[in-house]
Amino acid sequence: MELLSRDLRVGICLALVFIAGPTPAAAQEPLGRPGSTNERLHSITVSLAFSKVSLADATRFLSEESKQLDPGHRGINFIFMPGAADSAKSITLTLDKVPMAVALGYICQLANVKYKVQDYGVTILPFNAGTDDLVTRTFSVPPNFVEPPSSSKPQPASP
Repeated sequence: MELLSRDLRVGICLALVFIAGPTPAAAQEPLGRPGSTNERLHSITVSLAFSKVSLADATRFLSEESKQLDPGHRGINFIFMPGAADSAKSITLTLDKVPMAVALGYICQLANVKYKVQDYGVTILPFNAGTDDLVTRTFSVPPNFVEPPSSSKPQPASP
């Protein structure tokens, strides 16, 4: 069996790290440029107490709170894709002084929907909706991340 080249082994290791498991959505996204939707989601802090509210009511609350608490009073728009509100479960949740991105993550998880942060607002999608997003990430690794194979041939195992 031919030994794998260093570049191929590094690629395989990085692919395994990438596939190993996602981080929470709120922690995954970079903040973005100042004033962007994503930056506002992370900088606005909310407290809420919901008891069996609909997804539409929960996002309406977040939208109103974001307009009040955003220094520019722009707020955050929430857009529902077809089928998202229909398939959502009711939400019972209490949070105190958390970033709006974290609150949105919990709300969507409890409602069994997913969200996507856009330049113009947050799109709420049914959980089973596919996305055509391609995410490219670059990882810097030290030169000795994967050691080159030894030049000696492996010794056969003794019986």
